[in-house]
Amino acid sequence: MVKSSPSEGTVSRWKRLPTYLLSLPLRLWWKTLSIRIAPSCRRLVEGPGPFIIALWHCELFVIGEIHRRIFRDRPLAAMVSSSRDGEWLAELLRQLGIRSVRGSSRRGALRVYGEALRHLRRGWDLAITPDGPVGPRCRCKLGTIHLALKSSLPIVAVSIRYGAALRLSSWDHMRLPLPFSRIAVDFSYLEPEELARLPSADAQRQLLEQRLSRTHSS
Repeated sequence: MVKSSPSEGTVSRWKRLPTYLLSLPLRLWWKTLSIRIAPSCRRLVEGPGPFIIALWHCELFVIGEIHRRIFRDRPLAAMVSSSRDGEWLAELLRQLGIRSVRGSSRRGALRVYGEALRHLRRGWDLAITPDGPVGPRCRCKLGTIHLALKSSLPIVAVSIRYGAALRLSSWDHMRLPLPFSRIAVDFSYLEPEELARLPSADAQRQLLEQRLSRTHSS
């Protein structure tokens, strides 16, 4: 098991308490959801892993529960912004059993990608939003692709359909499934060898966008 990073041990109590209280109804909310996972997830279960799990930022709300239902015991880390808001999110994720890798493509990119690679090499799955943390919405940055090529691990592009969901007015149009609603989850695998054969970084980015948007409704 990966030890906690120093930043996780220094979170003040006044931040731990509200995030802990928020994590309780979130767990209950997630448990009410009827999640139908496509047969394409079989490779996730049967494969040795780990995997780079990519999804649009607007679908981030349910990835922890989706991962938990597929893998009861496999650890999950998530890329989280190094902003002040990201600090609150990182603590909430910790309460939910998800490790945070803090940083962005703009601030400390080399450090954060190095930390992400260390988690992957230790067997952690890594959830990353290629259009996060500030957009443009549903437009991939190249960080996810660089991680796949450097680690020689596949990208699992996750697409989600919601039976009933609220759409927030945030930049990403974050979607929150209503309690007791249905969710359909599909997966597409993108091998690093497939990415490496493409003629340019832009072609790699476009392919990942296509895989992520395969069942995504704007």
